[in-house]
Amino acid sequence: MITIPLSLLPEDKVAQERIWRSWLPDKVADVSREGDKWKIELSWPLISGLTNDDQIISNIPLELGRYQLSDSLAIARTHWKNMHLCMSDSWTLLEWSRFISTNRDARPVIIHFDSHSDLMSPFLTRQDQGFLDLISGDFVSVFSPKSVEKAIESGAIGIGSFVVPFLVEVPCEALVHICPPSYQPQIRGWGNLQYVEAQGDPFPLSKRPSVRRTESPEGLCRHLVAETFINCGLDLSNKNVLIHIDLDYFNNRINGDSDWHLNPNIHDPNLADMIQQVDRVILELQNCGMKQAANIVVACSPEFCPSIFWKSLIDRISEKMDFTR
Repeated sequence: MITIPLSLLPEDKVAQERIWRSWLPDKVADVSREGDKWKIELSWPLISGLTNDDQIISNIPLELGRYQLSDSLAIARTHWKNMHLCMSDSWTLLEWSRFISTNRDARPVIIHFDSHSDLMSPFLTRQDQGFLDLISGDFVSVFSPKSVEKAIESGAIGIGSFVVPFLVEVPCEALVHICPPSYQPQIRGWGNLQYVEAQGDPFPLSKRPSVRRTESPEGLCRHLVAETFINCGLDLSNKNVLIHIDLDYFNNRINGDSDWHLNPNIHDPNLADMIQQVDRVILELQNCGMKQAANIVVACSPEFCPSIFWKSLIDRISEKMDFTR
């Protein structure tokens, strides 16, 4: 539960929900007035509230367990075969945290397959040895998996902001974002990510960790945005490679939008094309010299990637990426 000034939210409930989703898309907010402040109780969304994809309940991978409409999918995650499988990709940071906590001298290369950058600023504020969770008040460090787990549960680290804490605390060699052509076509090629501090609602006085892309040779790490590994000059031989795959990379039909069917530029390839994309990018990874991955996380991305494709994509990825350590 948090409290914020009345001036930060309107009285209208629909407008409140719209604003809150822009702040914390992972969480449902129960807003009530308490004196001169809003009192906000946060919870995970229930499956019954995921109305943009009416087939979710019948397409949840059995590996994640069985669920009812009154359950939440956001917490669903498991280790399956050669990968970590989850619904919400915020849990990717927990797996990276577990890796780096036992490999503290590693300089990993992050391979990020996604229709989005996920470089939003989390609801954390930087401290000497980590971060402070602005929602719970707890200490957070990516070198402490338990603290990361709690910050994901609080909502301070979410589906669009799980990459930044890792980049700030861990000296990564590179972040490679492999994206569909529809993602910001004006940004392609190599650059660098620099650390900056962001401020904004609902904690306007707190400075939060953030990054920006720059052509300067200095920064947190090198940053590649590309649609293919071909001719990018990436050498993954003998590197600690952390792979994150959001299934919306292959199909982002819904894109978290109830009006997705009105989008004239919808990213909605057919299944055969998606399977071909899986095969292509994995072959390209191997052609870059990658023989093993230190960690693979696959996120189903409810209400972004249509659930009817989850099983086929997961099975193909598992089959083709059978080279974890």
